[in-house]
Amino acid sequence: MDEDTTHHEEHENTQKLYNPRKCSSTGKIIAPKDKSSVQININDTDAETGALLDSFTPYILCGDVRMKGEGDARLNELYFGAEL
Repeated sequence: MDEDTTHHEEHENTQKLYNPRKCSSTGKIIAPKDKSSVQININDTDAETGALLDSFTPYILCGDVRMKGEGDARLNELYFGAEL
């Protein structure tokens, strides 16, 4: 392979690895300067025994949702909506 082809392949791989965070409630992409956004990981549980599993479900809330005081309501909506 020549140098130009290798550089092009490296650039494509870099683009594929980037995955911006999105708010779980609104679907908005979270900007890098959004310092009030949070990610909350809730452990998955076994349906029969109630024991904690090694996996978890991430919920991401953007700063706009939290600033409006809707963080708790939206998190409950996401969590219990997923359980139904």
